[in-house]
Amino acid sequence: MGNAGDHAGSGEARSEVPSNSVAERDELRIDLATVLDGRAAVDLRDVLSKAISSNRPVRVNAGPVEQISTGCIQLLLAGARSAAKIGGTFIVSDQSDAFKAAFDDLGLNSLRKDWAN
Repeated sequence: MGNAGDHAGSGEARSEVPSNSVAERDELRIDLATVLDGRAAVDLRDVLSKAISSNRPVRVNAGPVEQISTGCIQLLLAGARSAAKIGGTFIVSDQSDAFKAAFDDLGLNSLRKDWAN
């Protein structure tokens, strides 16, 4: 399977912008892109920062993820930590197999499982 860095950017990497929309229960939902590579990292950082600063529960949908770079994993970890520091909720739902594998490659399954809901 390789390391988590191998999940992004090989061959025809598409850089898609994560999108967000308000869901029921006043949650802020972030739907991750299919490919989260270095080019998507800036957009992901901005979306996560805005969502966490909204003081609303944040739900990240990782279902569409087919490739994710180590940098984007680091952004998700930082987002979760930032939310926890302000007493916020940070959940990553519908985690795709590729998303899970990337965390497994880095030995971060326990952190990923803490987000599941």
